[in-house]
Amino acid sequence: MDADVLRSLVEEGLSTRGIAARLESNQSAVRRGLKKAGLVTKPKRKLDGLPDACLLCNRPPKQYDHRRRSLCGSCATRVRRYRTKEAAVRLLGGKCKRCGWSGPLGAFDFHHVKGKDFTIGNVANRSWAMVKKELAKCELLCRNCHSLEHCADRGDAFMAEVRNYNGQLLI
Repeated sequence: MDADVLRSLVEEGLSTRGIAARLESNQSAVRRGLKKAGLVTKPKRKLDGLPDACLLCNRPPKQYDHRRRSLCGSCATRVRRYRTKEAAVRLLGGKCKRCGWSGPLGAFDFHHVKGKDFTIGNVANRSWAMVKKELAKCELLCRNCHSLEHCADRGDAFMAEVRNYNGQLLI
């Protein structure tokens, strides 16, 4: 490929794909020609205006693959999980099914009544259709009611054993 032709196409602002189309060539050949001629195309989007670090955890871009993003991967996952939980709580009515309490999202749990395929609170990359299918097996409980629900599973046999236990007293 002629370096002068490539230079003029780069100055027009064409991408490697645009240059390949103009020259009726393929992108790989254009990239090799640009490299040989010491030319670089202009980035599609400028990196100017991006933050110097992740907006939430302050991790500098050198420590994560920023790809023109303002959040690092772990913070983006946290945001997606929160948004999924927010939508799930809204779908299930926004208040505890047992006591009627409503409040911050962090105080809600999804109690699985009909089996469990995955934990809804840790979902970041599942489709909303799959999340809704899992939510159909759940009821929305506050942390207190959820703790009481699982505490009740121990039943009378457990409590009888606690009372009859002969180990060291903790008083």
